[in-house]
Amino acid sequence: MKCPTKAIERIQVRRLFGMYDYVLCPSAQASAPERLIVLYGDNGSGKTTILRTLFHLLAPEGNEGHKTAVGEVQFQRFGVNLTSGDQIWAERPAGKTTGTFRMGLKVPRKKEVTIEFAQSPDGSFKSTSRKHDVRIKSFLSKLRQVGIGLYFLSDDRAVRLAGRDKELVSMSRREMLDEELLFYHDQPRATARMRRTLSPQERSQRLLLESLKRAEMWIQSQTVRGASEGESSVNTLYAEILKRIATEPVDSPAQASAMKKIKTRCRLLERRSREYAQYGLLPEFSGRAIVKVMKSAPPTHAGIIVNVIMPYMDSVEKKLDAMERIQRQIDAIVSIVNSFFARKRISFDIHKGFQVMTAAGTPLMPQMLSSGERHLLLLFCNTLIALNRPSIFIIDEPEISLNIKWQRRLIDALLECAGKNPVQYVLATHSFELLAQHSKNTIKLAETAEKSNGSKTKA
Repeated sequence: MKCPTKAIERIQVRRLFGMYDYVLCPSAQASAPERLIVLYGDNGSGKTTILRTLFHLLAPEGNEGHKTAVGEVQFQRFGVNLTSGDQIWAERPAGKTTGTFRMGLKVPRKKEVTIEFAQSPDGSFKSTSRKHDVRIKSFLSKLRQVGIGLYFLSDDRAVRLAGRDKELVSMSRREMLDEELLFYHDQPRATARMRRTLSPQERSQRLLLESLKRAEMWIQSQTVRGASEGESSVNTLYAEILKRIATEPVDSPAQASAMKKIKTRCRLLERRSREYAQYGLLPEFSGRAIVKVMKSAPPTHAGIIVNVIMPYMDSVEKKLDAMERIQRQIDAIVSIVNSFFARKRISFDIHKGFQVMTAAGTPLMPQMLSSGERHLLLLFCNTLIALNRPSIFIIDEPEISLNIKWQRRLIDALLECAGKNPVQYVLATHSFELLAQHSKNTIKLAETAEKSNGSKTKA
């Protein structure tokens, strides 16, 4: 398996809440820590704060409140090392754990860059001048070039995205999920708006619907990309056909081996295309019709038929190859989620999106699922859109709303869904079911102090 090029290797926190020092890195016995890190610690030890700060520190977007969120946390230093050698940190002057902080970025073979985020009177952290604003934008641009997609599922089940496409990131903004616009009236000199706060149940349902929509948008974009990669122009196809016919004598009979090869390819393409057609990615290939024509054609025409059919079958196979990755990803999420559900199942169609139904085929609205089923679908939909680039998926208490059996299966199912794609899961949990299954990848938050030689000791 090809390892992800960007994954968290080490997190160092100094004076978290003014009192905790942590050096968090996987043990030598950890199994593929570039795919999974699990944090465990007592209540109040800072697991949730570390996950939240990690997300906002690495997020490259400006004007989204990320660095203000970092500044609101009490620490002296918070640093992250990636497997690629990149280092990102935020640090305050010695003895300070609140207020203005300086953020730094060191990429291998490049000069270290830093920027100050000064705390304003209103408590936010922003630029102090136009020149400073330009420097902040330049720093965030370099941070974006680190090339990590970030996903944060917090303990209140809100989903935040960063380092991704603007459309996907904007859909995850908290204000879109916390309130509903009931009334809007805009006239010269008079603008009126009325909003209401969503209940926890409504918010949970909206989060799921937004996650489903994000996943559907991602699949559609990947499908369009795959279709363009596998599409041969009509001119290219016909040019290949004419080339083959022009170099073949008119009365030349086809060799029996060539005819047999076409029949075998027809069966394989027919079977393979059926797997794509079930999701609406490509029409089903009808190989039987081609074989029937070949059987009824006189021997003198068989050579021409071979020369016409072979380029066409090559183009069909090229389209299937281009769509194979997205087909496997859709198939994985559908089969994995359905392996959890009982008497319910999900399906997907490129034109209809995800659909939920009973075992008898009765359609269900996604919000009609139980809290555990919604949470599970939420996790896998957001995992899906993380698959096409190096990504870090941060989940706080993934066991929420899941029964013991589902907790036991969850992490392995997430890793299976990610497959060989460069996705790392960073989790914080209290679930012994999760911890027992992946104890080698678990890091306990125990206060540490670093000696000058870099070794760790209990404080």
